[in-house]
Amino acid sequence: MTELRIDTPHTEMLMFPEKYWAPEDRPAVERIDLLKHNADVRVRCWDRLGFSIVRANVALTPPVGWSAKVLSSMEAKTLSEKMGLKYMPGTFVDEWGRGTVYDPRCGRWVHQYGTLTSIEDWNKWAANFPDPFAEGRDASARITIKLAQERGMAVFGYIRSPFGQLFDAFPIKTYYRLQLEHPNFIRRAVQAYTDYNCDVIKRYGELGCDLVICIGDLAHRDGPYMSPRIFNEFYFPEKRRRVEAAHKVGIKYVKHTDGDIRSLLNGLVNIARVDGIHSLDPSAGVDIGIVKEKYGDKIFLMGNVAVDSLALKSEEEVISETKECIKKAAHRGGFILGSSNSWYAHCKLRNCLAMVRTGKKYGKYPIQFS
Repeated sequence: MTELRIDTPHTEMLMFPEKYWAPEDRPAVERIDLLKHNADVRVRCWDRLGFSIVRANVALTPPVGWSAKVLSSMEAKTLSEKMGLKYMPGTFVDEWGRGTVYDPRCGRWVHQYGTLTSIEDWNKWAANFPDPFAEGRDASARITIKLAQERGMAVFGYIRSPFGQLFDAFPIKTYYRLQLEHPNFIRRAVQAYTDYNCDVIKRYGELGCDLVICIGDLAHRDGPYMSPRIFNEFYFPEKRRRVEAAHKVGIKYVKHTDGDIRSLLNGLVNIARVDGIHSLDPSAGVDIGIVKEKYGDKIFLMGNVAVDSLALKSEEEVISETKECIKKAAHRGGFILGSSNSWYAHCKLRNCLAMVRTGKKYGKYPIQFS
């Protein structure tokens, strides 16, 4: 069992009275100390829950020397109006060109909109492309891996997909226009993000991670964000390069995405050749049992108790859904139980814990229900 993320309110409730910080906008020295503190709290929290795997981060951790570009109220208001979004004070631009705001409901900074509006903007930003080996980038991961190994837990590192990075950096309409009108630019950008991620994957291998999870959704509830043909041509060959980078350092590669990805599964399995897929979103019509039967000899599965159920349904319904998930996906191995995304703030903690208890009760081999 594991989760992609547990939002701050749940972590603090489970670890009371300890605090879990959102340090992205803090000065470098304070930020690194808080990241190390968070790593310690997270490992102990996930171990207490009985999870098999805990999350570490190198890819998106700001290094020593980086400081947030906090926008003035006027700059933030102008930018949000330009993007057609509601103005929120306290906005800063992160290392990846994303307008980022603090959401007190989940206790973390949320990437709200892209701040790059043209190829020229991206070229200017990319002239100082983030350094994957910058000092401090692996500070939190090193602590996480050390503590996890002491407890006999596996560790997953995570990266953000080039598609997700481009979708974050540009306003959505701008991204779609660039994809159609400037495909060579998209290829060049995807290659640059992939180069960065391959270096990060190498670092994860050196640090002792067991697998890497690539975050960044490819679909919504009604289907992929773009034609499967575009993913197959522009993104999945580069994803395969990242998969191969992971295999070179002896770790597995998992793709996370929400939404209805049924039309993308063939490309993920046979072009990108991922080792595993996370989410398999039941709220978007993805049946983990069907995926298991069709692809279970090639990939392992992670998921897929619906976060909608964790937020809206009763404990009894969550228990039933968790049992059904185990029945469909756990036979012959190759299954990691968790939610279809993460324990976000609106999930009922009692439902999340009911899922964990059910997993512990029925997740022993040979799988039996009585």
